[in-house]
Amino acid sequence: MSLHAPKCDPCSKKFTKDPPTIPLILGCGHTYCEGCITKWCRLIRNSGNISCPECSERQYIDGPKSIKQLQINSHIYGIIAAPSRNTENAIDNKVQDLTNKLNEIAMTQATENVEEEEESEGDFPPCCECKVQSEVTCVECNLSYCTNCSVQCHKLVALKNHTQQPVERQV
Repeated sequence: MSLHAPKCDPCSKKFTKDPPTIPLILGCGHTYCEGCITKWCRLIRNSGNISCPECSERQYIDGPKSIKQLQINSHIYGIIAAPSRNTENAIDNKVQDLTNKLNEIAMTQATENVEEEEESEGDFPPCCECKVQSEVTCVECNLSYCTNCSVQCHKLVALKNHTQQPVERQV
């Protein structure tokens, strides 16, 4: 199953339910965003004949009013306007899988850190990622990080709300 939203080929923008990325169908049946079609109409100015980039079929569009008369691709519009429950479930499952993997990695690193911390008693613990001197500890993960690694690791949605505090010197 693909979790990617459909997009307009010429501009690579994802179709949305709002202008200028509404999916519109040309007479030939190919779909492009309203923004691309508008741009093509501006380029040809007075002639009003645009060519489909896919099949080169010509279509007469006489300015912005004619663009508004083009049909919306209801199939694509339905996908982007109301994501299916299956898509939401797939995303939820993916997030849960990633959270489980992160927790597993954190537990492995915590075990390794305990062994390393025992070797460097009386010092600040090393960063669990890059092994330089740590500056903060994540309360939930129970891991020590340098500032840079802490910011990078806690960008993930699952870790974003974790509490961090200054690291304490080991005794």
